[in-house]
Amino acid sequence: MVVSRVGARFPAFCTTNGKVLLAQLSPDELKRCLPKKLETPSQHKPVSREDLMSELDEIRHTGLAYDREEHHVGICGAGVAITDIDGSVAAISVLMPAARFYADADAISATLLRVRDEIQIALQGA
Repeated sequence: MVVSRVGARFPAFCTTNGKVLLAQLSPDELKRCLPKKLETPSQHKPVSREDLMSELDEIRHTGLAYDREEHHVGICGAGVAITDIDGSVAAISVLMPAARFYADADAISATLLRVRDEIQIALQGA
């Protein structure tokens, strides 16, 4: 069981919301905000900066970020960024047990992108 609480802090580079927001940053901003040592909390496994930068490039291209048991073993998720009319960026994500995620990853991703697009349209018309 995974329980989050208000005010809890997690490394951005291993969560869906964090990754999708990191992908919005310039290389200089990324250098300033990433810790020197990147290690996944779930497995205490180092993450290479090169792999993370490659993943952030993919997120910029697809609009989707994934957490494949990086933050917590047995939990996966997908997330997208939402940009407000004033340029403010927020993220939405869906987290679930890994087995369910792996079985439905394509449907989850497609639904998140559709919802993101619907929200973007609503925000533009506000």
